[in-house]
Amino acid sequence: MIGAGVPALYADKLRILTETIASGMGARPSDDVEKVTDLRPTRFADFARRAKQAWA
Repeated sequence: MIGAGVPALYADKLRILTETIASGMGARPSDDVEKVTDLRPTRFADFARRAKQAWA
């Protein structure tokens, strides 16, 4: 990536992200966001219904 002009720091972050995804880490759902925000998960269909005016 660096050879293609991607800044070294950004390329390193992309490498870490790609390795994390490829290793399966983060592939399992967790309740981390709920713990931090105290908000229950939302189904996408429910979110889309509530936010439809934003996309009109």
